[in-house]
Amino acid sequence: MTRGDRIKKLRLDLGLTLQNVADAVGVSAPSVHGWERGAVIKSDKIDAVARALHTTPAYLLGLEEEARSKIRKIPVFESVSAGFGVSADDHVVGWRELWIDSDAEAAATLYIRAVGDSMAPRIQDGDLLRVLKVESVDAGRIGVFLIDGEMGVVKQAQYEPGCDWLVLHSLNPAFRDLRFQGDEELSRVRVLGLVKGCEWE
Repeated sequence: MTRGDRIKKLRLDLGLTLQNVADAVGVSAPSVHGWERGAVIKSDKIDAVARALHTTPAYLLGLEEEARSKIRKIPVFESVSAGFGVSADDHVVGWRELWIDSDAEAAATLYIRAVGDSMAPRIQDGDLLRVLKVESVDAGRIGVFLIDGEMGVVKQAQYEPGCDWLVLHSLNPAFRDLRFQGDEELSRVRVLGLVKGCEWE
């Protein structure tokens, strides 16, 4: 819908004539007609037009529609296994709305539910983790990892560039770290995603 379409629809919905709007804004009826046909509204008139049509400048300019178009429905999975399809229970248990500008990022984003407290206090059992599917995670970041093709875990990646070792670190000191060293050991681990945020319900 164009700006002119929005103005005309609002005017008609309110039962206003071109002259009614013109009088409220302080312009001529032909000016209002011109806006409905696509003519540019001077910036000093936008607020007055919005008030006359009982709306907001953002709506008239199409900014609210643009913002709404960036709100995506992101799937929620009950576990790492479900979310990344590494087991037979690959199914969506819910949806959450999230503002994401990029279509590619939206397609690669999902939520999984944290299981256990190995990442406490930052991540608690049952928290929803917003995850971006990626193939690598920077050192110090929390990611989702697949070990031996079957066990999905959420851990902090620890390594040094060019090294032949990787530590999957648990923030909770009650849990031991998982260390992999050498090509054979490292091949057991695959990065599934990067944890971008943690939410509570």
